[in-house]
Amino acid sequence: IGTWGRRGEVGARGLAGRNGRNGTNGAEGMASPPVGDVRAFGGNMVNSDEFCNFPFSHNGQTYTRCTTSDHDVPWCWVDAAQTRWGECDLLIEAQGGNTEGSNATCSFPFRHEGVTYTQCTDVEQAPGQEGLWCHTDAAGETYGLCNQAVAGGTSAAGDVCTTPCTTNYSPRPWCYSAEDKSRWGICLFREKRGDGSWIWV
Repeated sequence: IGTWGRRGEVGARGLAGRNGRNGTNGAEGMASPPVGDVRAFGGNMVNSDEFCNFPFSHNGQTYTRCTTSDHDVPWCWVDAAQTRWGECDLLIEAQGGNTEGSNATCSFPFRHEGVTYTQCTDVEQAPGQEGLWCHTDAAGETYGLCNQAVAGGTSAAGDVCTTPCTTNYSPRPWCYSAEDKSRWGICLFREKRGDGSWIWV
């Protein structure tokens, strides 16, 4: 038997094959947080301002809802240039006082003795009254005790704020949750949307 011959040259490249079949579509992603009309007030707003301007940026982060960053209560920019801001309308339930029914909510902002409030206050409304309260009607004729939610810290289950929320000593708004100030917790806010819905801030 003779020896093997020399290996031949590599042939020309063949034609490209057919495209493969397309894969199936992936699952639909989660819905983004609702971006609806959120009423704002106070701050340095002008008469033409009424609602938050979403999305907005603050300290390098983009927000599609109000934020408590650097503030005692939720706030937002109200213009595209981010030069004017306001505090956001909140959904806080109220009971007792001279409010009738169990579905009352605070009506922000409200005025009391010449001062405008954008969150519940502990300024005395009636002799001997304790705790946070708010007006529950735009006319300022009815009021109730606030059920401002609180969690964490040393708060107990079922606690609500007994003092206004503040960022003193903390980057996140907090409040005392006991009349004797023996317990405290982080304030939990519900931002009220124009369509009647709400979302945690």
